[in-house]
Amino acid sequence: MTSSESSNQNSIEVNGVLFETLVPQPIVTIPPYGEETSVQFGVRITNLTNTPYRFDLQLFFPELLNSHQRLILSGINRNTSTLIQDSDIPLIIPRKSVKFLIAVKLIWLHQKFLRLRGEMYGGILDFYEIYERGNLYNLHPGKYQIRFNYENQLLNKKMFLLSTGRTQVNQFWIGRVKTPFVQLNFQ
Repeated sequence: MTSSESSNQNSIEVNGVLFETLVPQPIVTIPPYGEETSVQFGVRITNLTNTPYRFDLQLFFPELLNSHQRLILSGINRNTSTLIQDSDIPLIIPRKSVKFLIAVKLIWLHQKFLRLRGEMYGGILDFYEIYERGNLYNLHPGKYQIRFNYENQLLNKKMFLLSTGRTQVNQFWIGRVKTPFVQLNFQ
């Protein structure tokens, strides 16, 4: 696997594919208690090769660092299998790109506990920190950083698509990438 930094600090090229971390609004206002604020982040994938490749967008998983460069724990809770749509596994032809954004919300679970939470492919994505003794840690004003991890090891996959049912899907890009961290400020 070959990897190189792009001239854009938010992107990295791996095996002929450019991955860019997107944060459309890097400054987010913390809502008053009882309200919520929308937050978006995502990835732009640009195929620089001469071969069309497919990507399973469900395999892009966000990571968030706090202002002390510590990883904030996250998880996706699902109680069902998701039905995959064709748009969830786009085929990107050479020299074209696809952008996808995840919409989450900065919400208060109670007066002293702020979380970043949203839906992601049929599950609930949740970011939270844990103190040394297992206590949950409140998100607070400050500088955070977000990036995405992606790994796929299969060129062809059997999947259950909403449009066709169980089918073989081909031409997946094989590789692993960690997109660059991009700043996200809560104030």
